[in-house]
Amino acid sequence: MAPLKGKTIVFTGFRDKELQERIVAKGGRVASAISQHTDIVIASTVKSAKAVKAREQGVRVMNRAEFDAEFFSSSFKHYLTHDNGGRSFKVCFDSRRFWVFKPSSPDDDVTSYDAVAVKPTPYTRVFIGRSPLNERTRFSGAYGPKFDGNSMLFEIAPRRYMFVGHCIRLFNSTEPIEKFVSPVGNSDVPYPYAIDRSGHVYMLLEEVVLTVV
Repeated sequence: MAPLKGKTIVFTGFRDKELQERIVAKGGRVASAISQHTDIVIASTVKSAKAVKAREQGVRVMNRAEFDAEFFSSSFKHYLTHDNGGRSFKVCFDSRRFWVFKPSSPDDDVTSYDAVAVKPTPYTRVFIGRSPLNERTRFSGAYGPKFDGNSMLFEIAPRRYMFVGHCIRLFNSTEPIEKFVSPVGNSDVPYPYAIDRSGHVYMLLEEVVLTVV
């Protein structure tokens, strides 16, 4: 949970008295207009005049869900997925729900993930894609904690999963998934795969399932 103390927040496009009170209670300040002291703008739409002005001035623009996740969830974590050198999605999650954000347009600065790709979604298990040291990653040099979260997998119902990596995909497994690995190869391309209880391998980049015979 990130600290709010000393930060100045501006709302645009909506009002939320309860949220304003929570911000003040945590040591933040709510202002009505953007100034040189503004730290964050919470926008109902990233294309509003205030949001555009804020981004031009280098002020961080967030939507309500992203703000809640980062500043009011004690178990909040986030990762950027890797995609051939790019960072397609920002994945945020706490102990119960996850959110996915993307830039509002392909030309946006990759530091501005202000468009909702997946609304807050409950999950029962999260798999953080890690890139271990193996033959492929030794050659690419892309292994270790720096590459944690290069892709993500969430169990949202029994044998029902959402993959977030170079794309967002829903799929069903034959048996519950027990392992998820996401080794990163050359050009920062992840090769994620999942293994279920029966040993079936789900190749998520290739969209292929390898069946045990």
